[in-house]
Amino acid sequence: MATVEIKREQKKATDRLRGYKVVVDGKTVGKVGNGETVSFEIAPGHHEIYLKMDWKKSRPLSFSASDDRPTQILAHPTYGVFGGAPGSWITLELTDGLQ
Repeated sequence: MATVEIKREQKKATDRLRGYKVVVDGKTVGKVGNGETVSFEIAPGHHEIYLKMDWKKSRPLSFSASDDRPTQILAHPTYGVFGGAPGSWITLELTDGLQ
């Protein structure tokens, strides 16, 4: 099995007390809280991931997962108190390593 690791940066945003649902290939696989790093096992191959909270969500991120090293993704809120454009509430970035 391959692994995807998601690190949610700790922010003092309006949603800091709420978890983001992690959706991989259209299925909710878990949640990630403010400042948390979570891991999920997935099949090797091409996948699409996004995070959501209520109506707020990220743009989908496509990636290829292999079983020789985890796919690492950094997530952070990108909106202010008054919101943002649809699909821009949460930003996802592929990373080489989670600090």
